[in-house]
Amino acid sequence: MHAVIERDKSISENSQKEEVVKNEKEEKKEVVNSQEEVVNKLEELDNNQYEMVAAETEGSGFSELVDKSAREITFSEEYYTTNANDYDSYGAVMTGLKNNDLAVVKHVLRTNSWLPNHLCRETLWMQICKYLHKAKGDVYTELEGDLLGDRKIKDIQLPSFVDFDNLVSYHLSEDGVQQLHKILAILHHTNPDITYSPLLYPLLGLFLHYMTPSDAYNCIYGLLTSKETFIIQTKVAYEASKRVMRDLTKKFAKSAYVHLVRNCNTKDIDTVFDSWLWWLFSGLPFHYMIRVVDCFLLEGVKVFYRTALSILILFTKYSGKRTSVAPRDFNALSSVPQNLLQFCQEMPFKVEKLLKVGFGIRGLTRKEIKKLQLKHEMYLNSRNFLNHEMHRVASHHSITRSTSGPLALHSITTNNSSVITSDMPCSKMRSQSVGILALPQIDSRAMMMEDHFLKGLHKKHKSQGLTSKIKLQVNNYPLCPNPKGCNVPDCAELYTIWTWLPPRFAVCQPELVVYIRRTWH
Repeated sequence: MHAVIERDKSISENSQKEEVVKNEKEEKKEVVNSQEEVVNKLEELDNNQYEMVAAETEGSGFSELVDKSAREITFSEEYYTTNANDYDSYGAVMTGLKNNDLAVVKHVLRTNSWLPNHLCRETLWMQICKYLHKAKGDVYTELEGDLLGDRKIKDIQLPSFVDFDNLVSYHLSEDGVQQLHKILAILHHTNPDITYSPLLYPLLGLFLHYMTPSDAYNCIYGLLTSKETFIIQTKVAYEASKRVMRDLTKKFAKSAYVHLVRNCNTKDIDTVFDSWLWWLFSGLPFHYMIRVVDCFLLEGVKVFYRTALSILILFTKYSGKRTSVAPRDFNALSSVPQNLLQFCQEMPFKVEKLLKVGFGIRGLTRKEIKKLQLKHEMYLNSRNFLNHEMHRVASHHSITRSTSGPLALHSITTNNSSVITSDMPCSKMRSQSVGILALPQIDSRAMMMEDHFLKGLHKKHKSQGLTSKIKLQVNNYPLCPNPKGCNVPDCAELYTIWTWLPPRFAVCQPELVVYIRRTWH
């Protein structure tokens, strides 16, 4: 009986062992199959351009224009982690671009964990610009041959639209910097309308870390010609962006703005925002900026504003700490701009935290930024135009200032001399919706005063035996003083028409359509 029990027990144990071995073999087979599927999937996603390898070489994603020592940099795992899912996310970006599913692309670019020297970065930015900004073609080689020819790269001078105080090239080698100068020279020829664009230099410097000069030119040209404004191209737009940053800080980072006002050494708080773009490009470390540019190529300049606001918010929190965790008391430094730049260079927060705070700001839309940018650009243009006109008139006339109004810019001329009329009284001030300048609204009392002045001047000349004509001029063109039988609008009618103009047209220089040289007596 015992022998039978022992036999049955041994049989059951053997069967269990066999079943365990069988299950282990099946699990190993499934693992192998899954690994093969992953490899096949990666090859399909990357269009046979990349293959999964056991160990990636350092700097494999960088171009040949990057300094050798920079290509060998090992970035700390404190900020980045790399795994097989990186290739899946890259494939998701490519699929989203092809299918125009930008929501998926936006999510992946904001949350990716690609190393700066990751293999997929070799074509990431180029593919984004290709699909979104039509960065295609091979015209760069032709332009290089036609414009530069056999000219040495060292002889090429930088165009005047760059900011010579902020030439940030990051980890480019000497050859890379020379190629950067060559691209800028060609852009200066193909885009003569660019008068001031300080971001072209650092952006091209970043592009050349992962692209050839031809691809970098195509990408930057695509951004310049895009329907959306990705890159500032004029001095007025650059100055307006500082005011936009100030207004956004007031609205979306109130505590940070209050902190800046309290700690600013100068009375003008606007000076703090003069270098806001350089908090990013000159201050933030390289591996932070490439994450910012990842999102910028898709979402536009809004990313720069969000990142700058995030810097201000984190700077305010960090400056308020009085514990040993904060290694530096930024309030003790000489000025707030220096504090901010130093804070960016020593950024104590991870890049994920920086982006999370920036993209967590609600209500900051592209429409809001466009509205503020247009408002400040029009204000600056109108102010510059008025300053130019005042300077022009001052060079030809003796300008008098009234005690209650703006400069008198309308003159009355004679054959031998010119005098300035009194300021037109402004019963109402029409405030522009595009700025803080106010244009006078002339009423009938003002015209009566001017008519009285003209009659008095006629009598004075007549009593002195002068036969000179007196004419009211605007921009050196005489206006009809409303004689009988004249169909030309008189001064009062022209002032009335002026008050009908919308503010956005009233700040512009009027153009002469027709002029008939005729005098009335």
